[in-house]
Amino acid sequence: MIDWTWTGPGRLEPDVLGEEPGKLPLAAAVVRMEDDDRGPRSSAYRIGDEETYLFAEDGRITHVEFSDRLMIAGRDVIDAPEEEIIALVAARCGSPERGDGHVEWRECGLTMWFEDGLVESVMVFRPASRSA
Repeated sequence: MIDWTWTGPGRLEPDVLGEEPGKLPLAAAVVRMEDDDRGPRSSAYRIGDEETYLFAEDGRITHVEFSDRLMIAGRDVIDAPEEEIIALVAARCGSPERGDGHVEWRECGLTMWFEDGLVESVMVFRPASRSA
């Protein structure tokens, strides 16, 4: 299992955002998923048997979604209490935009989905101001 850590706005360790999926050090574990309705310029990949997905646009990773493990400030946030993790991230990123079953910090490159009061999954992306 890869130890993924969100290290700040639009930043992950290992650093994969903006990279080509096939050229990652973990490339042997990256499996392209069947194309669906994402369109001809988009693709999705799964990392081995983990619940970690890479999404690419024009051959570059634009966001990563985690459903099994993601560390933020030394805490695995998957299956952690919703309000605890919102407070943890808000201390660094401010108040999130709240939606139905999710919150988003666009300026920090994070979206979280919740089920039964627990973090179900997290998407990390590069904020628009950091995409260049």
